[in-house]
Amino acid sequence: MRLLEDERLAARCNGFLAAIKSLWNDHYSDSKHPIDNYELVDIAVPKQTNNKDCGFHMIMHAQYWDGRSVSHFNENDMSNIRNILTYKWIKYEENDTAWETILNMKI
Repeated sequence: MRLLEDERLAARCNGFLAAIKSLWNDHYSDSKHPIDNYELVDIAVPKQTNNKDCGFHMIMHAQYWDGRSVSHFNENDMSNIRNILTYKWIKYEENDTAWETILNMKI
């Protein structure tokens, strides 16, 4: 929902980046891939427009990110994405929860 121009977001992102760099140096000091010069980049991805879809945005980006490009969906797709993912979770073969009872549904 926000860009790095937001001072609070930028401060927190910089804090995360500093922690990652510190951990990298502690655990991979002999790495041939130093990350000291890595900077924050605001990647152009679909931005959520509400306060409820952040998890679905995260899932979509994590599921389809190939290391170079981001998934292509827009806010109008979110309702269908929520429905599809919910259906997959409910119908997952190892899901033995009595979801019909929990949701008070008669099937």
